[in-house]
Amino acid sequence: MKKVAIVGLGWLGMPLAMSLSARGWQVTGSKTTQDGVEAARMSGIDSYLLRMEPELVCDSDDLDALMDADALVITLPARRSGPGDEFYLQAVQELVDSALAHRIPALFLPAQHLSMATRKAR
Repeated sequence: MKKVAIVGLGWLGMPLAMSLSARGWQVTGSKTTQDGVEAARMSGIDSYLLRMEPELVCDSDDLDALMDADALVITLPARRSGPGDEFYLQAVQELVDSALAHRIPALFLPAQHLSMATRKAR
């Protein structure tokens, strides 16, 4: 069975999770609140608590479970406003680094994250 992890089970991530699950994929995902985690689980999606405040905050066992996938899809907004906005890209980079460390073969993220990284590198 193919396994996919979706970071950000919001307006885009949750419908994607439900669609992939209906097609036979094993889907895990993340939410930023415990209530959100429980709601996703009640919908049949194994979910874990993951926040960016500004660094990536996730229990290490939960992160390992989330990263046990054939593909990682990041459906987070391209930017964040408010406190810690300058660290948002750093937290996304931590997700990418974790995916690489866990040897996830496929990674999908919004192009805006890539363009932000390019601007930051200049």
